[in-house]
Amino acid sequence: MNINPIGNGNYYIEIVGAELCESSVESLLRDGAGLSEGAVYEVFGGDGGALVFARMRRGAPSYFRFASLEAVLAAARAAGESPEQAGDSHSEPQGAAEAEPKVALAQNTECITYLAWLAERFWLIFYPWDGEPPPHALGEFAETTERAHPDFVRHMTEHGDVLLGPYALSELVRWFGE
Repeated sequence: MNINPIGNGNYYIEIVGAELCESSVESLLRDGAGLSEGAVYEVFGGDGGALVFARMRRGAPSYFRFASLEAVLAAARAAGESPEQAGDSHSEPQGAAEAEPKVALAQNTECITYLAWLAERFWLIFYPWDGEPPPHALGEFAETTERAHPDFVRHMTEHGDVLLGPYALSELVRWFGE
């Protein structure tokens, strides 16, 4: 396995066929790559091996709890607005029907977001790349905003259901943006 930095905490990893025969890509990355648990991987398999791109996250996740799907959608729409459109974040901007869909949210803020269901509530988990704060609109529509222990994600994985990710906000805006 060859691990090569490509800048800004990103890596590309080459895994040859013999290594893949011995174990899975996931176990190789976890055990052999030495990258942190906060990395996000994209794996591209080929005939003789796999090419993996790894991006490292820096910063603690934020958790937003919502009472209803409508509140989640309102927060996603407001977070997807440009500063010119924002005005009153609780109302739909004028001309939104003619505007292009605001699906670039996750790419513009370079965030990873997951939507989960746990304890009769929707949870939106925001992972920053470089410690940037989450969009303010998320806190406006959420019941609570929390910074939880990193093991909370494991708890949520075991006891809850992950509904969307890794770009949940962007997907919600694309599907339900008006």
